[in-house]
Amino acid sequence: MLINGRKYIVPCQSRFSRQSINEIANAEYNRISNTVKKNLGDNQMSITDERAKQAFPELEQMSHALYSKPLPAKLYRCARREYRKVKRLQKLLHRRPDIIIRQVDEGEGFYFGNKSIIEYKTEEYMKKTEAYQEVTTGRCPLADILRSTEAVLGYLVKKKAISKAQRDKLLLNVNTVEVAHLYTLSEVHKPQLSIRPIVSGLHAPVALVPLFLNHLLSPIYLQVAHDTTFINNIDVVHMILKIARLLLDTNYFAYKTEYYQQKGDGATGSAYTQVFANIYMLEWEQGLTKHQASKNEIYGRLV
Repeated sequence: MLINGRKYIVPCQSRFSRQSINEIANAEYNRISNTVKKNLGDNQMSITDERAKQAFPELEQMSHALYSKPLPAKLYRCARREYRKVKRLQKLLHRRPDIIIRQVDEGEGFYFGNKSIIEYKTEEYMKKTEAYQEVTTGRCPLADILRSTEAVLGYLVKKKAISKAQRDKLLLNVNTVEVAHLYTLSEVHKPQLSIRPIVSGLHAPVALVPLFLNHLLSPIYLQVAHDTTFINNIDVVHMILKIARLLLDTNYFAYKTEYYQQKGDGATGSAYTQVFANIYMLEWEQGLTKHQASKNEIYGRLV
């Protein structure tokens, strides 16, 4: 079961649900029909004409027929066995808060281990790399990040580097924003267990800004990397530098009960970090590739 990793789905879950088959079928019909009706409406198509009046009852009937169809005995036994495994695993994890589950790096499986070991590895990594500094004030930096984001985007609007519509799309709802969080992937493919830190900022105030910066930088990098000419527009350069500085200065996250700021570079998992790394490596590789070309050697880099 766990070998299948994230792709694993418990088979025939509806057969073991606390809800009745009728309730599940109705919920599925409502979900599908609402999606279809919305798409029809978006394309100026009727949801009340004769075809619709015939199609939606047939869809409801089909939903109930599929969920009510008896399972083959072999499939039912397999589904029941898998379901019981999942329930036993859930009970074990509930009884053992010291056990932690982590997705493995470079793979589809999961790592089950002692929570204190992963915490020790994480803190060891933070101390060894010195890539993070703790916010010693203990104050949540969310308000400062939000103000900085609004100020930089407002400045870019004032300079007509971006439009007001673009600014509004880049700003998240202030009622749903939160500080990014640090989590780790277990690198079980290495001789000794190690971790790869990931900063998850899906609801951070700057969550959409890295995508915008990546959209600006990627074409430039690809053009330079392919030995073509990039027309140097100073306004674009200033905008890129302004946004890059915002992202580096607001790179905060929460870990356990403390807040930290990443120093010097981009957060792993952020949309713009890969293109930053490519730009750095492009500069670094120049001397190496020339040397290897003179020796008839080949250089490659895993991205």
